[in-house]
Amino acid sequence: FRASAAALSEWRGEGGAASRLFARWVRDYAHDTDVKERFKLLCKCENIKELGLGGFIEKYNGKPALCTKSASIFVGDDYVEIDVNLFRYAYVTKKALQHVLPRIGEMDLHAAVTLEGRDDDELPEQVLLTARICRFDLLERAKEVEL
Repeated sequence: FRASAAALSEWRGEGGAASRLFARWVRDYAHDTDVKERFKLLCKCENIKELGLGGFIEKYNGKPALCTKSASIFVGDDYVEIDVNLFRYAYVTKKALQHVLPRIGEMDLHAAVTLEGRDDDELPEQVLLTARICRFDLLERAKEVEL
C-alpha cells in the first residue's frame, strides 16, 4: 500500500486522533510494548457460507485481532513495513488457519488494518489501509525457490 506524500501531509496536518496515534506508534514501537501491541487486523470472508467453512471459522469471521507479539515493524526514511508472523499465534488460531489456507483461492476477502485507540484522545479509530482480495490463490501462484 502506498499513500502519496501530499495525502499523508494533509492527513497529518488535520491533527486527528488517528494521525497522532500513528505517529506515536511509528516513533515508539521499538521500545514501548503498549504502543507496539495496538496493531489490529480485521479480516472478513464474504462468501464463508458458500464455502461451507462454518462453525468456529464462521464465528470469528470479521472479528478484529490484535497482533501483539506476532507483529514486527520496520521503519525507513520513506516507508513503514509491517510483518505478521502467523507461527506466533495461539494454537487454536494456527489450526483454524491451517484449515482455511487451502481454500484461500476460493475466498472473497476484505482486510483492513487500524491501531487500537484506548483513551478518549485516541478515538475514534481510523482504518489505515484496506484491501479487497477476491479468489487470489497465494499457494498456487507462489514460486518455489531452491536453496
